Amino acid sequence: MLPSASALDQVRTLADEVREARIRCVHVVRSVDLGALADPSGGTRVWIATEVLQVTGSFKVRGALNALLALLVKDPAPRVVVGSAGNHGAGMAYAANVLGIDATVVVPKGTPKAKLEKIEASGASVVVSMSNQFDDAEKQAKKIAETTGATFVSAYDDMDVVLGNGSSLGFEIAEALGFVPKTVLAPFGGAGLATGLSWAFAHQAKEPLLERDRVWGVQ
Repeated sequence: MLPSASALDQVRTLADEVREARIRCVHVVRSVDLGALADPSGGTRVWIATEVLQVTGSFKVRGALNALLALLVKDPAPRVVVGSAGNHGAGMAYAANVLGIDATVVVPKGTPKAKLEKIEASGASVVVSMSNQFDDAEKQAKKIAETTGATFVSAYDDMDVVLGNGSSLGFEIAEALGFVPKTVLAPFGGAGLATGLSWAFAHQAKEPLLERDRVWGVQ
């Protein structure tokens, strides 16, 4: 399902509004070394969007903020539950703390201590699954949400999360570069980031994108 143009416009507007808070401000830097590796002739330029500089160390906070802001429109006092291997949970915990929302994060057994501490530092409740598998932790999170009446927010299968994670970043990348990039490489897990980037680039391209104009998922 594709988001409406109005939904994408809202995400672009939201990205502009909070840029000064440095929560969604993208840092796009040119990598000369990678450019030389990609094309020794110098005809190719490589740029890196350094989302590691985000407030939680990952782009996941974008989707968390967007999803929870959308949820607040429907419910003034929501409770949320998420399943996460770390970054989605940290983003949701941070966003929930900023917006005054109760959040529970279910993580797989064996999740690194540093990630658990980052989630707990934002005030979210942490539930450690008996399984090492993410899918099992996600199933447990869904069950908790169902039994408590809280809202389950997927890390990748939620349009508001995808719009926040990928589309807000896509708008900012194009703004920083001054054009829609021809080829983009994105980490590919649940595909939310790559999907959101694709939506944003297609939405703001001045001309129809060609077959070669792609967002490539890398796994």
